[in-house]
Amino acid sequence: MPLVKDLFFDLKGIEIFPFFNGSSSGVVLFEENDAPWEALNKLDGLLKEVVGIDPRVIEKGERLHHVKRNPKCIYPCVEDVYKQEPPYPYVDPRSLRLRGGFHLKCDGSAKLLGPAYIGPSVQVRHNGGILGFVILGDGISHAEEPNEENIGIGGIIGHGVTARRCVIRAGVKIEAHTEAVDCIIGKNVYIDAGAQFPHENFSEREVSFHRFDEEPLQGGPVLTGRKKLGCIIGDGCFVGANVTMHPGTLLMPGCRVPGGTVLEAGVYTPEYCSRL
Repeated sequence: MPLVKDLFFDLKGIEIFPFFNGSSSGVVLFEENDAPWEALNKLDGLLKEVVGIDPRVIEKGERLHHVKRNPKCIYPCVEDVYKQEPPYPYVDPRSLRLRGGFHLKCDGSAKLLGPAYIGPSVQVRHNGGILGFVILGDGISHAEEPNEENIGIGGIIGHGVTARRCVIRAGVKIEAHTEAVDCIIGKNVYIDAGAQFPHENFSEREVSFHRFDEEPLQGGPVLTGRKKLGCIIGDGCFVGANVTMHPGTLLMPGCRVPGGTVLEAGVYTPEYCSRL
C-alpha cells in the first residue's frame, strides 16, 4: 500500500511553511511513512490548534496587548489580510475560525466557513464554497507575490465547487460543479468539470482498498478505519470531466484519468490509467 512519501513530494522546507514544520504540540499534517488517509485524521486537531492562536495579541515583556493584527503571526484572520472591492463573498462571522487568505481572490457569491486555513494566492470563483475543516492551497510560501499572470497559483475553486473536510494542496484547479468531501488532493492536480467523489458507501462498513490496478491487493483489502473517505489523489494528476471515483480510490502521482471513467475503490497507477 502506498505511503505519503509515494504520493506527495517536497514535504519539508520553507516552501511548505507553515504546516509541515510542526507546531507547539507536535501536530504535523503529513509524515513520510503515514498511511495516505492519516492527514484527514489529524485535520480536526491541527485546525483547532491553528484557530486557537489569537492573531490580535502581542507580547511586550510580561504583558499581553491587543492589536488590530500581529504582523508576526503566521495564522492571521482572513478578514485582516483579505483586500477586495465589493461585492464581498460571505465570510464566516466567527472570524477567528477562518485563517490565512494572503492575496485571496473571491467572487461575491462565494462562501467561506471555518475552521479553515487558506494558503496564499487562492482563487474562489462563482458559487464556490469552503465549508469547514479545510486546508486549501498549502505548499506556497507566504512570501509568494502574485501578479495578473499567476493569480490562483495557490489553487482555484471553480464555479459551484464546494470542499468540506479536505486537504487540497497548492496549484490544484477544480473546474466546476464538483463536491469534494473527505478528500486529499496533491499539488498541481487538474480536475475537470462534473467530477464526482462520493465519500461513503452507506453500508456502515469502513472504507477499504480492494485492488491494485486490475489485480486484487495482495494480502486482502486494506482497511482505513474510516467510514467516510473520498478520493486520494497524488501530485500532478489529471482527472477528466464527469469522472466518478468510488470511496477509497487512490491515484498515484501522474495519473491521467479520461473523462467519463468510473473507478472502483483501489490503487491506480499512471500505466493503468493510460489504458482506460
